Amino acid sequence: MARLKLELAQPEIPEVRRPQVLARRLDQIDAQYPRGVLFGSLAERFSPPICDLCQMEQAIASWPDDLQGPGPRENLGPRCYALRQNASRLLKLDRWTEAPTNRVAWVYVGLDLDRLVAFLRPLYQKYAQDVGWPQEEAAQIEARPPLLLEFQKDYRRFLADFAASVEEHFGSENLEHVGGETGEAANSLLCVRLEAITQLPSLLSLYLEGIKRYFPAMLQESSALNVTLNVPLRLAISVSGVKFPFSEHWRIIQEEHGDILVNVVGKGQMRAPLGSLPILIETGKPSHRSALHNLVEVARVSEALARVYVEDRERYQEYQPLLDRMRPLGMTYASLLSYAKILED
Repeated sequence: MARLKLELAQPEIPEVRRPQVLARRLDQIDAQYPRGVLFGSLAERFSPPICDLCQMEQAIASWPDDLQGPGPRENLGPRCYALRQNASRLLKLDRWTEAPTNRVAWVYVGLDLDRLVAFLRPLYQKYAQDVGWPQEEAAQIEARPPLLLEFQKDYRRFLADFAASVEEHFGSENLEHVGGETGEAANSLLCVRLEAITQLPSLLSLYLEGIKRYFPAMLQESSALNVTLNVPLRLAISVSGVKFPFSEHWRIIQEEHGDILVNVVGKGQMRAPLGSLPILIETGKPSHRSALHNLVEVARVSEALARVYVEDRERYQEYQPLLDRMRPLGMTYASLLSYAKILED
């Protein structure tokens, strides 16, 4: 923040003295706020097998320790093996597995730093012009580390509030913090027990409320038909029965999917831009539920017939308002059909 204030104060510094003043103040800031990155020591070379998690050291152990235990096995290096041994168990998830019919949603919120830089730069340039910078100078401004750090602080608060709102809505007994009880890791990956698939729009609504509170400019920009916008936040929700392997959920979550991914194992996926989130939430409301149900029933016979069904003049009031609002945001009939199938319980 100190560097940001200094950059915005540049027009007030006489041009002949500007280089010396900036150099002196930057030295003062660097002395007050030391910077650096610390990496653990790494071997110059090592032989396989390589750690399945970090891929930065030789694997020396297999996990889980119980060779007869269910699920996939991992070859781990000493550091990752220690993390596995010391990690807290997901006790609530263990209890949920006692009822095989339980469904869980793995909810992941991620921040793409490359996209963050591309997203902040034009907003930062516009802000500089608004406070009096010449347009030519403002156009040269880059999103520098102090600005990124300020965003990351807001991002951590956003994560904490989002996790708290999920807990309040679904109940603490139905929420597991996968990365621990507190901190960014704990709040960026949640496991939520669902009573029904129709609860998915509630998760989307809670996410939208957090975006509105912390990053309103992001929602405004992505809702302005700006299909090339680099939204830095990613939301992925993957749903299955409680015993479905987490590794498969994680593989899907880590794929490049744009701003929002909703995946229901056995039903399909829906990918959507952030700007379409209000429409998706509206579509999932009970008032639209019967129309979605009818669409899915027709699609079970023929997806081509379902498209004709949607475009039928007699059903214009039922489907076209949704499609007319979705298309400019990069969503299509196929997106609507996927979402309809997902919400079928």
